[in-house]
Amino acid sequence: MIEMLNLLSELVNRWDEKAELLDILYEKLKEKGIETHIEGESAPLLISHQGNGEPSLCLYCHIDTSPPYALSQPIYREENGKAYGLGICDKASVVAILDVFLEMKDKIEKGSLDLIITSDSEEQGEELKRIFEKGYSPRWVIIGEPTNLSIVTQHPGILLLDIYCYGLSAPTAFPFSGINSIWEMVDFLNELKERLPFVLLGIKGGESILRVPERCYSTLAIPLPSDKDATWALRILDGVLKQPRWMDVSYHIRRIENPLKQEIFSPLAQVAREMVRKVLGRERETAQPGWSEASRFQERGAEVIVFGAGEPSIAHSGEEFVIVEDIMLQSRILKGIISSLLTSSSSPSI
Repeated sequence: MIEMLNLLSELVNRWDEKAELLDILYEKLKEKGIETHIEGESAPLLISHQGNGEPSLCLYCHIDTSPPYALSQPIYREENGKAYGLGICDKASVVAILDVFLEMKDKIEKGSLDLIITSDSEEQGEELKRIFEKGYSPRWVIIGEPTNLSIVTQHPGILLLDIYCYGLSAPTAFPFSGINSIWEMVDFLNELKERLPFVLLGIKGGESILRVPERCYSTLAIPLPSDKDATWALRILDGVLKQPRWMDVSYHIRRIENPLKQEIFSPLAQVAREMVRKVLGRERETAQPGWSEASRFQERGAEVIVFGAGEPSIAHSGEEFVIVEDIMLQSRILKGIISSLLTSSSSPSI
């Protein structure tokens, strides 16, 4: 595990070298004689297998993270048992999952253990779509995301949209002879907000400081409640756009991740719950406010949980850190889950 923890600094400090980081992980697996390959070019994805046949359990995580900003920088440091740095909460799961996958070599007695590490989870997840198109369909999936070592069996989804608004350009000296697209966008968003909750991620408009802006666009993140999906939000949006006033407003769907539907009593969730009790001495289960790619697997018939070290409320923030001991605890719990599902041992080693 110490060797894997040493990877944290490279994953943080070289955050934008995605292909190179996957190559490093590839070489570590190759050294252990584990069949591994990297697929895709613009958004590469590492995939590896141990064992054969069914049932199959997939460990899924990602190396990419949101870009740096003033308070969140790709500078790794450890202090008082905590690891800090850009995207450290996501990197923690990469380290824990890789450690588990390497340690389980030659221990899989039934079915297969799969590893998927993607480099575009924060963007479009395109390469994962291609894996599904090839027929990949595991029985169980554990998504490595920060959950504070709680078992997550349900979480909301997200709909990311670009909204476009068009007005009529005019000279700054005669603004009322045109239609200001930015003000139109503001009015549209205010009306939409009364019917549909969203997070405004950005707004931009204007071609010249001497002219009334003719074009404006904004980006929205619309949370999808666990009992809804993207069609619910799109129906509301389309209903607003049907009004004649908004005939010059349109949208483009950037990404859809539907909610993870609750699976409290699935075999995977029950085994995971038992392992958390054994390792931590108490049960941790929560509904996560964030989203993941979990629904993509669930829609293909897989049982899915989200689980990992790190506090989700501080992920992608200037306060982001992970307790190093929690990474080791995550690894122990994952080993116990895998042993219970894919080995013949009646008392899994944790």
